Amino acid sequence: MNGRFSVRAALRDGIRTAPVTSAYLLVLVVTTWVLQTSSSRIANRLLLEQSTNLHHLARDPIRVLVGSAFWLSAGWQLLLWAPLFALVLAQVERRLGSGRTTLVFTAGHVGATLLTAAGLWVALRVDLVEKSVINARDVGPSYGFFAVAALMTAFVDRRLRTAYAAGLVVLVVAWLTASQSFTDVGHLLATGLGFACLPVAGRARAAARPVGASLLKVMRQCRDAAASA
Repeated sequence: MNGRFSVRAALRDGIRTAPVTSAYLLVLVVTTWVLQTSSSRIANRLLLEQSTNLHHLARDPIRVLVGSAFWLSAGWQLLLWAPLFALVLAQVERRLGSGRTTLVFTAGHVGATLLTAAGLWVALRVDLVEKSVINARDVGPSYGFFAVAALMTAFVDRRLRTAYAAGLVVLVVAWLTASQSFTDVGHLLATGLGFACLPVAGRARAAARPVGASLLKVMRQCRDAAASA
């Protein structure tokens, strides 16, 4: 009973302190359920209709720039995004506030999408990519997520800050090198936009409890235990 109450209380506290992240994850659960309970033909059509490809950006940009952020291309991705939202988006929202966190997420999502689309348009003009990219399927929260993940550098414990920022850059560059896909170009651009938004952290950086402080405490305890053994 006590354990169940603790989990319930922790969940309630998490929703209360990070309402936008919680609501966003709930929407992703609903849209993923819709896709999983639809036929493959209907699911593919839904995703294509929400895709931020060149065709849709030219005809109905606002609709797809908003709608694309609320769909996942595969059901298993929800199992990946749920913990990542808890580890990154929720942590930043608690320290920075819902409004500014949403602003940075939106800047990453919209900015990286438009910059990537502009690059694809130029590449099409000089025949560097296939024309099929015009109707490519591109949905998901990854651009906004990477922008917020870069912004979280401001809130990481100063002893881990350099390693965290470098690790994030290495990750997106490695993905881009391995895949050479326009989506991973967008991830790199979104990360850059997130770093550019670091001034948004402002005074919240000094007032907030650093991310990673607990990890460092555990590491010190393990080191001391090993030294005394």
